[in-house]
Amino acid sequence: MTKEEYFKAYPSSKECFQTSDGFFFHKDFDAAAHALSLEDKTVWHFKRDEQVAENAENEATAEPKVLERKTPKKKLLRTN
Repeated sequence: MTKEEYFKAYPSSKECFQTSDGFFFHKDFDAAAHALSLEDKTVWHFKRDEQVAENAENEATAEPKVLERKTPKKKLLRTN
């Protein structure tokens, strides 16, 4: 999935976060938590272009912004 496909699939979303393995997330915390399990912990932040959203064209542009979060805010509990 590309960021353009993400924004077409979620027309009400104004931003998304992508991890280095290609997964997209609605929330930065979820992306950062997933990134902890990856060798490359980079998370990119994309924002929907406001003009496109106002025109309801469902196209998006964004500039990647690397989040520097290395650990999640909450401790993750594993239950087995």
